[in-house]
Amino acid sequence: DITLDTARISGFGFLAMLALASIKPAAYLTALYFLYKLLGLYREGVIFAAASVSAIRKIGWALVGVDIAGMGQKILTGPVLTAFKVSSGYISVGLEVGMLTVGLFIVLIAHVMDMGRELKEQDALVI
Repeated sequence: DITLDTARISGFGFLAMLALASIKPAAYLTALYFLYKLLGLYREGVIFAAASVSAIRKIGWALVGVDIAGMGQKILTGPVLTAFKVSSGYISVGLEVGMLTVGLFIVLIAHVMDMGRELKEQDALVI
């Protein structure tokens, strides 16, 4: 819903728009990278271990970061486009909680997995 003056987009303005548009996808790629690492651990048979719990926790926090990045992207878009004279002045603020909620649940699951890992280690010590 932003009116852009395409005739006034310079090279730096285009790079600024590209950088703004890649904030949220970068957060998604971070979560995808940690998921890739977790699946690699699972492939090796490492399930109830500190490394897999850490990867699950990182996925959760990366998904929390997706919504935070989206809110930051929304706040920065207006001032950056105005500074490069690509659009008229405006500001937009939004609250996004979808991925934030999912990410926090995944962090909670990581905590439960960590408790399970500790129980498994204690059980291995019992004769």
